[in-house]
Amino acid sequence: MINTDGNIAALNRNLHEREEYEARVILRPECDGNGECAFEEAVVDYVNGEYLKEVIGTCERCGGWGKIETDEEEE
Repeated sequence: MINTDGNIAALNRNLHEREEYEARVILRPECDGNGECAFEEAVVDYVNGEYLKEVIGTCERCGGWGKIETDEEEE
């Protein structure tokens, strides 16, 4: 007979650790969890003046991951 108690305990620990991690992680509202967001970039035009151009780039808040881990103190 095979003893599976150790495997079940390991799976339960893994599930518990994953639930704790997911409770600490939040999606960034700036990028909707995609890791990319739109921002405005100034463009110099010597004839017509300066204007703003919308650029899609990596979210600066999450570094492109789309989510960040919160600190325990913020809760």
